[in-house]
Amino acid sequence: RLAPGGKLVASFGRFQEFARACLRPLLRELLERDPGLNALLIGEGGEKLREEILAAAPALAARLHAPGLLPAAAASAHIAAADLLVQPYADGISGRRGTAMAGLALGRCLLSHAGEATEPVWRQAGAVALAAPVALRPVAEELLGDSARRQTLAVRGQELYYRHLEIEHTVR
Repeated sequence: RLAPGGKLVASFGRFQEFARACLRPLLRELLERDPGLNALLIGEGGEKLREEILAAAPALAARLHAPGLLPAAAASAHIAAADLLVQPYADGISGRRGTAMAGLALGRCLLSHAGEATEPVWRQAGAVALAAPVALRPVAEELLGDSARRQTLAVRGQELYYRHLEIEHTVR
C-alpha cells in the first residue's frame, strides 16, 4: 500500500539529531533519483523529519510517509514491509539497539554503519551492510537494485539475531 509497484526504504527509531542529519539528505536524494521508490519513517520524530525533508523538496510528499509512534503490531507490520531498513546511530550499530534488532528479527535487509559501540560480530557475520554515514546513499542504491543481495543480508541478519542477539542470549 505504501509503495505501489515500487520499493520501500524505511527507518525505525526516535529520529534524534544524528539520525535526522544522516537521513535528510539520504532519503531526499534516493527519492529524487528513483521515482518508483517510497520512504517510510516509523516512530516518534518521523513526522518532524518528514517536514524537514519536504521543506526542501515538497514534490516528494506523496512518497514520504511518517505514521509516527505506532503500537507494536503495527510497527512490526510497517518494518516487515520495507525492502531496505536504514538505521544510522551516532555510536554505530550494536546489539543494544532495539530498533536494529526489530529489523533483523523480522528478516529485513539492514544498512547501518560501524562506530565506537559496534561489536566485532557485525563485521564478521556479514549480516548487515555497513557504510560510513556520509556514504550511505551509494550503498543504499546498490542494495535497492540487487534483490539477491538484500535477501542474502536479510537471511544472515535474521540468523545472527536468533543465534546471538535474541533476548535469551542476552540474559544468559
